[in-house]
Amino acid sequence: MSTVNKIIKNSIALYIAWGLGAFSTLVLNISIARKLHAVAFGKYSTAFVFANFFIILVNLGMNEILIREVARDKSLAPKYLSNIISVRLLLCVFVIPIILISVRYMNYSDDTTYAILIFGIAILISSLNDLFLVTFRAFENMEWEALITVFIKLLTVIISLVFLYFNFGIVELASAFLVAITVGFILSNIVCTKKFSNPRLEIDLFFCWKVLKDSLPFIFSNLFIMFYMKIDILMLSKMSGEANVGWYNAAASLSNTFGPMVFIFMSVLYPVASRFFVSRQDQLIILYEKSFKYLILIGLPLSAGTTVLAHRIIPLLYGDNFLKAATVLQILCWKFFLIAMSRPVLYMLASINKQKFMAISGGIGAILIIILNLYAIPTFQEIGAAVSVVFAEIVVTCVSWYIVGRYFYFLPFHRILFKPVLATVIMAYVVYQIKNYMDTNLFLLVFLGAAVYTIALFLFNAFDEDDLKIFSKIFRFSFLKSKDKQVKFNLFE
Repeated sequence: MSTVNKIIKNSIALYIAWGLGAFSTLVLNISIARKLHAVAFGKYSTAFVFANFFIILVNLGMNEILIREVARDKSLAPKYLSNIISVRLLLCVFVIPIILISVRYMNYSDDTTYAILIFGIAILISSLNDLFLVTFRAFENMEWEALITVFIKLLTVIISLVFLYFNFGIVELASAFLVAITVGFILSNIVCTKKFSNPRLEIDLFFCWKVLKDSLPFIFSNLFIMFYMKIDILMLSKMSGEANVGWYNAAASLSNTFGPMVFIFMSVLYPVASRFFVSRQDQLIILYEKSFKYLILIGLPLSAGTTVLAHRIIPLLYGDNFLKAATVLQILCWKFFLIAMSRPVLYMLASINKQKFMAISGGIGAILIIILNLYAIPTFQEIGAAVSVVFAEIVVTCVSWYIVGRYFYFLPFHRILFKPVLATVIMAYVVYQIKNYMDTNLFLLVFLGAAVYTIALFLFNAFDEDDLKIFSKIFRFSFLKSKDKQVKFNLFE
């Protein structure tokens, strides 16, 4: 199977999983918010985010090392998987008392505390499950990851909706996630053992030390990324209140839906990019440019369109009680665009063995967002937290772009962004005018905006022949295949 066909197959599998998972998660968040209202939704959000911080203590950046090394040499899978899962089991035993001690000193309400403890146990099981999922990814057989991820998401939503129907609270909702992830872990173990690699409890101290040393930059990078992606909710919960967290997370739940899409896309490309860095760096440059371009083509209009329509979106989904979330969404939605810009750059750092600079970029973002929140939240509350997140993302993007350029290749931002920006401005203007002067259905506005944007892209010739060849492989439009010209994009070989 050619490289592009592999990318397409894995992307389709993971995007279907992402779509179903994102939709089910959004339905769950909306249901919790509508049923339990802002304060309880804020407690649920705080508990989930607080528990997620402990995953860093057990992952230790080893997932990325497993993907990179096994993608290059599949015979290493048993060695990496057996040793890493053994180390991770020991770390889980070590982390459980840390969770108990930490939650005791946070002075949260009883129901929030119990929910944190349940989410914490579930997160530890999730970290073990992730090892099997990244093994599927390293073998570039991501349909298994897609199936199991969807199963876990849907099972969580089904159990949670049943609990909501019977008027249960956030503790029971946390238990729903624990049950679903446990069942998913069992399924992942069975699939991995039968089809890819049979893990054993094995600890080679010298090997584990080497893996840990290689993963050290990923540890700090993941820690810093976790901080500047999640610390806003924790700081808001302690400095403002649970209702503010509820309004903020209502907007964040929507603005975060694009992140997994980008993560999936780059996860599919990461093994390919790691191989190309060793063997075909000219193709790695093309892969870098194309991934950046395609994400920008999606992320930029999403940000602009959501900004224009935010005050229509929030009441439709969450009800009039969450109107304060609309302004937050207008700010946070620019994460769509910024994530589309930053993630290809960050993944490129890992692919070219410069992962230590991921830690530097993430550290700058984490420190910056903490400092900004200390000043912004007391005065501007959830609005201040949103502005801090967006500003920190801008800084991380600029720093990462400069580092990749210095050590590998400067991505030509201006050339790639020019036409999508023009098309987005036209789309935003048209949607804004129609929204203000006509009583138009929200879904019709979205459709019109997408149509105007697509037409503008074609009028500006935003797609070159390489792009059309890629699209032809995706959509099987044989008439788009060029028979007369040689294109430089040779990933089809």
